[in-house]
Amino acid sequence: MTEKRRFLTRGRVIRWAIYLAVLAIVLTRFQRFGCSRIGSDAALAMKPVLLQGKSYLVDEEPDEELMRDAIVFWYTVEGGQALPHYSRVRGIPGDVLKRTGETWAFEDGAGEPFYLPRDLQEAPLMPLVGQRLGKSQYFLLNDNRSVDLPDSRTLGLIDRKWIRARILPSLFGADR
Repeated sequence: MTEKRRFLTRGRVIRWAIYLAVLAIVLTRFQRFGCSRIGSDAALAMKPVLLQGKSYLVDEEPDEELMRDAIVFWYTVEGGQALPHYSRVRGIPGDVLKRTGETWAFEDGAGEPFYLPRDLQEAPLMPLVGQRLGKSQYFLLNDNRSVDLPDSRTLGLIDRKWIRARILPSLFGADR
């Protein structure tokens, strides 16, 4: 075998070893992700972002501290039965709920506001005004507030232990 041929063969072996190493890293890193079909009526809370009967990428082991605006799967227990829910994270640990006129916002430690939708009713939020969210407390809010499904407006702050997964909306729309 010529020197050039040996070099090309060695180069291919090294290239394939790198490809396999990268593939192994990717597969182990993304092992926590799965694809799940949204089957319950609870998906109505996040319509049109989540649609019942469609499949979505699900992070089954989300980070301990969730990011604001993430869509999460969580549940409550009623009568010994777990009831699924889908909501968006609006308030995270350390945030303080403030009200200025008709505007509601969570402020982080640096005083940066994260504004809530204007259509929120005052009564469920009033007990939370000025309260700093605890280490594992989250304020979850449904995107579709026209349906009567629970979120932090009815249940109060949600503890992190009840949040089981993070839903990643489809990049291609719900019809694909």
